[in-house]
Amino acid sequence: MVPTVPPPRRPSGARRPDDPVRRWYENELGWATVPGPPVELPTGLRFDVLDVPARAGFAALRHLGPGSPVAVRADRALLFVAAGSAEELPGLLGWLEWGSLPLDLVATGSGGRVGAPLPPVRAGGGRGGAEGRAEADGLAGPAAGSR
Repeated sequence: MVPTVPPPRRPSGARRPDDPVRRWYENELGWATVPGPPVELPTGLRFDVLDVPARAGFAALRHLGPGSPVAVRADRALLFVAAGSAEELPGLLGWLEWGSLPLDLVATGSGGRVGAPLPPVRAGGGRGGAEGRAEADGLAGPAAGSR
């Protein structure tokens, strides 16, 4: 039996978030959000983000596990990877001898933040807690991100 940790709880007396997107991230996923509008997610706690050209992101999808969180915005893909990955990236690129190449890659790790896209659309057309909001550029899995 694998022990599970319950999602974080709000302190008693804390207001419930008014924004349905914030509510979805905090209550459904148990992910922290950065106070204030717009809804942003802190990186380095549960995940880091690799911001790559969309074409490279789509190519990477075949190497990610099912349900891996990925956000797509315009011509960029945001891959949500293990926390700490952003700090390891320069060493990995150096080991691959790619450190001097001009890569169109941005890694956001500890202390960073990314904008939270709308939750994914659920079967039946409803959005995961964000009914009525305008469409985002795209989202696959429970992800977030912006540059």
